[in-house]
Amino acid sequence: MLVAEYALRESVQREEMLQDKIRSLEKAAAIEPEGKVQLEIANNELDRARREFYSNQQALYRAEAMFLPSVKDDYEKLRSDESWIVLTKVAAAVEAVDAVLREGYQKEAKG
Repeated sequence: MLVAEYALRESVQREEMLQDKIRSLEKAAAIEPEGKVQLEIANNELDRARREFYSNQQALYRAEAMFLPSVKDDYEKLRSDESWIVLTKVAAAVEAVDAVLREGYQKEAKG
């Protein structure tokens, strides 16, 4: 659940960053012809980011739907705390370390 929340926040930030980049590139494209190519690339990245956002939003919805109402209430209280973002970052880091360890163990078992 924490990882899904973090992924959603991350995709929102990426989309905002790409929108800023596109605004800058639109101004540059009016001046330089090669700016149009960069603008097209940025627009494609934004399309991908929007699809990723939708996917992350659905993953969070599915994760939330599995909670019992009482647990979901506690979860909502936790999310209202300002330290929530720290918890999501820790959860994402733990998941990344776990993935690396699992990969190492699999290689060790094969070798």
